[in-house]
Amino acid sequence: KYKVSCYDDEVVLAANKEGLISLAKQMLYFAYNDLSEGSHVHFDSFFTGQSDIEHELVLCKINNEH
Repeated sequence: KYKVSCYDDEVVLAANKEGLISLAKQMLYFAYNDLSEGSHVHFDSFFTGQSDIEHELVLCKINNEH
């Protein structure tokens, strides 16, 4: 489970153990696989099974030049 909170100039991602592991696995997958720029995943209610998501988290791959 995870929760994203948005404030004036910061974004807070809070997660339990399973949520942190899931996020870490997805980030490692993006880092170690040859995915095109713009490849992304939505941590939404469909992906996580959570029904109480206020702000959807989207991970997106960019090239090293950015």
